[in-house]
Amino acid sequence: MKRYRDAYLVARATATIGKVIKGIGILVIAMGLISAVQSASGGRGEAVLAISLFTALVGVLLYCAGVLVAAQGQNPSCVS
Repeated sequence: MKRYRDAYLVARATATIGKVIKGIGILVIAMGLISAVQSASGGRGEAVLAISLFTALVGVLLYCAGVLVAAQGQNPSCVS
């Protein structure tokens, strides 16, 4: 019985870590958009575009990694 309880604890922790990673990805995207909007008034169009694209890429990659980690926690074959 302890084995199953421990397995479900690990699965729940893995899913939670995935959710945290997804949240960080969304936060990175939001911070990039905020900094891009604030920098747009400075007249540095190329820099704003580069910052926006880079943060969007990093945020999307983090979000995708979070989805994969959370899905691993939901995988029933990993619980037993």
